[in-house]
Amino acid sequence: GARSTTREQMGSVLDNLGFTQKWAVVDLILKKNKNKLPDRTIQYSNSERPATYCRNVGKRRRWEFAIQNNENEKEILSDKYIWNFLKPWLSPKEAYLERKAIYIFQSAIARKWRKGRIFIAGDAAHLMPPFMGQGMCAGIRDASNLAWKLKTLIKEGASERILESYEEERRPHVEDCIKLSVTAGELVTSDNPVFPKADINDPERWSRLPSLKSGIFSDMEDERIGHQARQPEVSHRGQRILLDRVGGNDWYLVSSGPSIKKRSWCQMISKRDLGGHDREVDLLLKGNDAVLIRPDRYIFGFAKEEKIKDLLDEAEKKMGM
Repeated sequence: GARSTTREQMGSVLDNLGFTQKWAVVDLILKKNKNKLPDRTIQYSNSERPATYCRNVGKRRRWEFAIQNNENEKEILSDKYIWNFLKPWLSPKEAYLERKAIYIFQSAIARKWRKGRIFIAGDAAHLMPPFMGQGMCAGIRDASNLAWKLKTLIKEGASERILESYEEERRPHVEDCIKLSVTAGELVTSDNPVFPKADINDPERWSRLPSLKSGIFSDMEDERIGHQARQPEVSHRGQRILLDRVGGNDWYLVSSGPSIKKRSWCQMISKRDLGGHDREVDLLLKGNDAVLIRPDRYIFGFAKEEKIKDLLDEAEKKMGM
């Protein structure tokens, strides 16, 4: 994780990107299921004592609150101090204290993520403050990105160049997510926060996260390339299931045209076999006859009917197959 021995042995320095704060983290178990607490996570923007309330699984709840540099950590973690802080929400009669600790919220990224046959991912490769809830999500995206590329190298005979694209794709994306998290943190913790420009409410947009901007993609002119694909619920073989389940664990191509010759690395899905959900599939295709989706569910590219073979050939070329 954050104190990765592997990263240290690789000789990869962890560069701090400027955000470092100490926060107390308190986990509790409610004595009763029914209570007045909100049924969602809330961030409290308070420059004197910024805080976060997390509605966790079952009866578990978590509070996090910022610690000033001049405050005594031992005193902050005392039961007396914690229950005094929690007074607006609940009393000792309503919950058990399960755990309390000091966390360092920071923004940092390792200078290199690979040395020979060794790779790092997740907290070993990057750290971000938790205000966007993207730390573990970013680690999962790292693992998903690296896993399919290792599989393609081993099972499909792809070039080892494919492994270089792991950091090429993931590093800029993580840096963008860290910037978003820092901005969100400043809204919660700052006396005079700078509010970002309002996002566009686009009903056809399915991801608010940055796109992957480099690596294994086709022509990047379409703004949806490099974003994770929407996956509608579809009807397939008498079942209502998510499109990703139809596609399986590898690449898949959704086509509204004629059947395409199967390739070992890619599942072919005809729109005709996804009955009753034309609008959702059409939103995914958006005026094209085919869309090619990678195993980590990022859109590789689009094609008209006469160019579908070229799209598949380009994917093989990018993978060095």
